[in-house]
Amino acid sequence: ALRTVQARRARAEAEALSRAAGTLAVSSGDAVPVLLAQLCAVFGCMTVELWQRADDEWTITEQAGSSDPTLQSLPTNRKFEETTVDIGSNTRVVFRGPQLSLEDQLALRGQCDQLAVALREREMRHSAQAAEITKRADEVRTSLLQAVSHDLRTPLAGIKASVTSLLSPDVKFTAVQQREFLETVDIETDRLTRLVRNLLDMSRLQAGAVALQLSTAFLDDVIANALRSVSSLPEHVMVEIADDMVAVFVDAEFLERAVANVVGNAVAFSPVGAAIDLKAFRHDDRVLLQVVDHGPGIPPDRRAEAVRPFQQLGDGTRSSSNSGVGLGLAVTNGFVSVMGGRMTFDETPGGGLTVTFDLPQAPSAPKGELL
Repeated sequence: ALRTVQARRARAEAEALSRAAGTLAVSSGDAVPVLLAQLCAVFGCMTVELWQRADDEWTITEQAGSSDPTLQSLPTNRKFEETTVDIGSNTRVVFRGPQLSLEDQLALRGQCDQLAVALREREMRHSAQAAEITKRADEVRTSLLQAVSHDLRTPLAGIKASVTSLLSPDVKFTAVQQREFLETVDIETDRLTRLVRNLLDMSRLQAGAVALQLSTAFLDDVIANALRSVSSLPEHVMVEIADDMVAVFVDAEFLERAVANVVGNAVAFSPVGAAIDLKAFRHDDRVLLQVVDHGPGIPPDRRAEAVRPFQQLGDGTRSSSNSGVGLGLAVTNGFVSVMGGRMTFDETPGGGLTVTFDLPQAPSAPKGELL
């Protein structure tokens, strides 16, 4: 009978260790909560607590089982007690439940060794995640500094040179020359304004601090306002809106900015004189707005990169000064996403890029009411 009991105990311990090892082997996430629950079930404990020390103070960081243990659920012939197992200088496991025999205590320490492994894996995972976050932050910071240092200096240098020339007492400029200097100041100031606005928008999007004002908007008005804000618009811009077009439910200002960013990007990366088309039509219960250009396009395997901050893809035929710091498409994608839309890229037949905005329709108004 004694050997039968010992065999059962050995088999139970082996099964418990096997389950713990299996949890560590197959778990792709944090195995600590699972192992704590297994410990609680295997040894019939009311609670299993994980204590960790920080600044000489012990606190409970995780727990399995009931937080209000009572003796009613314990066998009447078992004594309730607290068992503590240290699994590191700053970590211990506290068991509250039936009194454990010597054999149970030895098995318990074997289980705690598995828990210690899971805790080390958790620490390594957290360290790796922190290192990856730091790496990405450093990459973004480096890209930001490189891009902004160039794109801030360029318009500031143009503004400074023009203003210094106008203020020079040694040279008398004609009215035409003065106007050219003032136009340079105006153009470079607009560039600087767009750069700062995109940087502020990107920071708000990443912080989740964008304040939406969703309302009914009509695409003909949105497109017209967006085109008016684009500098150096080509002569051939075709706008085609389907006859059955309905209103969209968006933040009109954000959508105008998004369309202007994409059209400006198309202008910067299209050959001189190339046409740019804007098409709007319904698709099921959505509205699709497309900006079609005939530039170099974006390779399919790099389209995901195009909506990341500080990415400049492709070689435009225009001056590189128009390309900015690579925030235009990232801000555009952020604006469209927060409005409940989606931005996708496709190849234009014959070459080029087609950017599609998938937008929600405006809710239908009751009969006799205007949206």
